[in-house]
Amino acid sequence: MNYRNPERIDRLAAEYALGTLRGPARRRFERLLRDHAEENDMVRERTKTWQDRLSSLDEALPPISPAPRVWQAISKRLNLAPNRPAPWRLAWSSLHLWRGATLLVSVLALGLWVESVGLRKPLAPAPLPVVAVLADDRSEATLVVHFDAQQNTLTLSGLGTDALAPPADRVYELWAIADTQPPLSLGVLPKSTHPIIQLDAARTAWLKRSGTLAISVEPPGGSMAGAPTGPVVLTGALHLS
Repeated sequence: MNYRNPERIDRLAAEYALGTLRGPARRRFERLLRDHAEENDMVRERTKTWQDRLSSLDEALPPISPAPRVWQAISKRLNLAPNRPAPWRLAWSSLHLWRGATLLVSVLALGLWVESVGLRKPLAPAPLPVVAVLADDRSEATLVVHFDAQQNTLTLSGLGTDALAPPADRVYELWAIADTQPPLSLGVLPKSTHPIIQLDAARTAWLKRSGTLAISVEPPGGSMAGAPTGPVVLTGALHLS
C-alpha cells in the first residue's frame, strides 16, 4: 500500500484514531508509527491530529455504560471464562452476610446478658399484706403490722420517728387477744426500725383465732406474769383472711 499519498494517510490515521482500522492493516499502520524514518513523520503527525480532535469530542460526550451483553460478547470473543466462585463462597465472603451475622450474634449476646442479669437480680418480693394498724389512746395510727403466712412472721413498721422507741429501760411487748381468752405474748419487739417476730406453730394458730393486737410497755425481757404489767399504749383490730 502506498503510504505517501496524503489523503490515504489522513484516512488511515482517522480510522486508527477511531478504532475502526483493524486486523493486518492496523498492525502495519502501527509499524509505521513506531518507525522513526523521516518519511513517516506525516503518518505520526496526522495520527496525533486525529487523536487530539477525537479526544476533545470524547470529553464533550456523556459517558454511557455498555450493556451487559457487550461485556459477555467481549469475554466470549477473547475466550475469557468467568472465574465465578462457588455459591457457598459468594455467600461466605458476602459483606452483608457478615454484617447480618454480626448483628445476630450481638442481639443474642445482648439477650443472654439481659437474661443473666435478670437471673442474678431477684425480683422485688411482693409486699406483705397488712393485718393490723395499731393506734394510741388518741386513735392516732402509729404502727402497721404485716403478716407473712409462708414464714410465720410478723413485721412492724413505724409511722413516726419515735413510734418504735420505748421509754428508757423498758421494752415493747406484742400481745394477741382472742375474745375473752387471756392475752398471749407474741414476743418482745427487737430494737429495729422494722422489727420482725418469728412465731411458732402454737402462736400462729392462736393469732389466727385472735381479733386484736396490743403493745404494752414492759421491763427488760418482757412480762413475767403472762399478761401485760405495764401500760398498753397501742391497740388495733387484727384482720387475717
